[in-house]
This record gives sequence, C-alpha cells and structure tokens, in this order.
Amino acid sequence: LRHMSTCRFGCAGQSLYEDLDVLVGGLPASLRLLRLDLGFTSLRSLGRLSSLAAPSLAHVSLRLTGSALETVQGLEVLATLPIRRLELWLLSLPLRDLAPLTIVLPALDLEELTLSVSHCPDLAPASVRELRAAARRLKRRRGRQLTMWLDLQDIRLCLMIGVERTHNTTSTR
Repeated sequence: LRHMSTCRFGCAGQSLYEDLDVLVGGLPASLRLLRLDLGFTSLRSLGRLSSLAAPSLAHVSLRLTGSALETVQGLEVLATLPIRRLELWLLSLPLRDLAPLTIVLPALDLEELTLSVSHCPDLAPASVRELRAAARRLKRRRGRQLTMWLDLQDIRLCLMIGVERTHNTTSTR
C-alpha cells in the first residue's frame, strides 16, 4: 500500500462520514491518481479531504451524485497539491454555495479541467456565475496550456479551442 500510485473507489448508498476519514487518511504519499465515485451517500461535506497529503498527486476525479452534499468545503486542499488534471462532477446535489471552489480554482496549475455542476436545484445562479468567472480567470492565466470543459447548470462552455457555446449560440473569444 505504501507504493500504490492509483486509488479508484466507488460507493453508493452508504453512510460515509467516518469512512471517508479512513479512506483519505490511509492513502499513500506516492499516490498519483485519485478517483472517488460517491453516489447516493450520506456525505454532507468534503471537509474530510483536508487531510489529503499526496505530494505526487497529479490527477483527481471526484464524481459526486445524488448525495446529501450541501457544500464543497474541503476542496481548498486542491491548492496544496500538484494536480495537473481535475475532473469534478457535482450532479443532483442539494448544494447551496460553490465559494470554496470559486476561490481555489483560479490558483490551480491545471493542464486539463472537466467540471460539471448540474441538477442542483438549491444552487443560486450567482454562485454558478462566480464559478464560471473563476474558470475564465484560470483559462486566462493558463492560456493554451489548459484544456477545459465546463457544464454549469444551463451554461455549457468548451474553452479548449476558444469556442464558447451558451444556450445554443456560439461565439468565438
């Protein structure tokens, strides 16, 4: 386990409050890829991720769907890791705010970003707009070094080649 470089963990319909602590706390420092697929769980927060210490971690994929997740608090830990590829899927969640992600996203040195926030009825449109602005700041800072795909509620952006699609309209930027 000390030399493991990949962790793929999937769980559905489970109580994960303490279990996420055990999982994250047991990950080796040599970890390069972390993929968590958590669906329909009792997880309310990602605060448990704050103990993640993997100085070689290059790829993080979090697929969170249909759980009790109300906040993305805990994602701030991403700024302390050398992540090059981030996949974040937040689907059918009672999220209310994306502020922690909005703050950390522009600071990351990503080469690839896949971000989907969809079917989150409690999420304020202003929070989605702020996340979109944070993604644009990241794209401006990283330029051609970043490939990005966003699906934010009713806004779909493809910034890989500078083409933006919003509600069936296309414009080049």
